[in-house]
Amino acid sequence: MAGEGFARHGSTSLNENRKLIKRRKLFDKERSFLNLKNKVFHKDSEGIALKSLSKKERRHYRAKTKRSYAKDIFYTRLIVIIGITLFVIMSFSLYLNTSKRELVIEGHQQTARTTKRLKEYNYYINSGDAWYNQKKYYNAAFQYRLALEVFPKDSIALEKLIQAYDANCFYDQRNCGKSEALMTSFHVN
Repeated sequence: MAGEGFARHGSTSLNENRKLIKRRKLFDKERSFLNLKNKVFHKDSEGIALKSLSKKERRHYRAKTKRSYAKDIFYTRLIVIIGITLFVIMSFSLYLNTSKRELVIEGHQQTARTTKRLKEYNYYINSGDAWYNQKKYYNAAFQYRLALEVFPKDSIALEKLIQAYDANCFYDQRNCGKSEALMTSFHVN
């Protein structure tokens, strides 16, 4: 019939539980250091007989304790010194990386500023050339002067400015002395 194993198992577990309840002690008493009664540790108690130490033994244990304490202090100080050294090294390397990064960023910014100035310079030179080709020499000279403000020591812009002043003097009879003054300041190496 079905269910016989279940009934048998149930009756067996009930019998086992009854036996456990009837037992006087459910668990064995633990015999560890922590379960010993407090009276065992007193000198007057019956449990542990304590023997007084001689002076030599006391000195030995004191020296051993001092050595152990000194060793602990040494290792603690060593760990602190190593930690501080690592912190200083990491901080210094971080500082160097930061300063290098700042230099790279500054270089990129300077490159960007130079690129912007170069675009501005090329615009003024091209505009001056357009005015020069239209025979508007005064406007061309103005654009070349703006190019010289962007790059003051540029020989190309200075040469074009002198040509514009010469053409302005020749065709319009204006700014005749300016080209001669620029020629004296313009030295060809």
